[in-house]
Amino acid sequence: MKKLFAKILLSAILSLVAVAPMHWIGAHKNSAQAAENFNTAIIYYNEACAMCAEYIKNELPADLQKWGIVNFNKKDYVNVRTNRTEMNDMMQNAEIPLDLQSHIMTFIGDKYILGGHIPTAMIEEIFKPENSAKFKKIIIYQDEMHGDIKDYKVWAIPMYADNFVDEAKTYPISANITEYFDYLENNKDTLKNSTNVNNKLNQYRSLLPVVLVSGFLDGINPCAFAVLLFFIAFLI
Repeated sequence: MKKLFAKILLSAILSLVAVAPMHWIGAHKNSAQAAENFNTAIIYYNEACAMCAEYIKNELPADLQKWGIVNFNKKDYVNVRTNRTEMNDMMQNAEIPLDLQSHIMTFIGDKYILGGHIPTAMIEEIFKPENSAKFKKIIIYQDEMHGDIKDYKVWAIPMYADNFVDEAKTYPISANITEYFDYLENNKDTLKNSTNVNNKLNQYRSLLPVVLVSGFLDGINPCAFAVLLFFIAFLI
């Protein structure tokens, strides 16, 4: 009887020894993949826009490298059709409404989404550990390329929610994004998960009027034509 018990105990110990490394390897692999995702920025842009190309070549990488993002996967969505389809899929999966979609879309993992030309100070704020710990996902939108920039939009999934809460908020460009984080914290007992994301996406199914009006108003501005091409890309 003692021998039988000893054999059973030995078999159990050997099983644990065999299985434990597999769990460790799996956990280590998942951790490594997560770290790799946050080391890489996927940037969708229009090569025809000179200011956009300059921004993603110099300013944006410099801002992100400070936070350990060293890989930049740049994808021109106008000249490469598959990039356009891929970008549309990513925006749909991330539930980004049309009014937060820009001519430049930058994705860092599944947590940080930057739409347009985002100021350096704003990028620094969202990557600070004390601020990053307040949200599961964030979208920042600032699409202006010329003249005085007046405002920006921000929308997030706070740590206490499972979806985007309330509506996207608009702030003066001079306002620190921490004002939005304070708003989320101060109203967490009353904020409810947003249910109108799909409604926003469906609200602007037809982009032809936008294309026509943009073309009329923007005239011969070359960078404006780049934005126009961005809209046309969705119709092709």
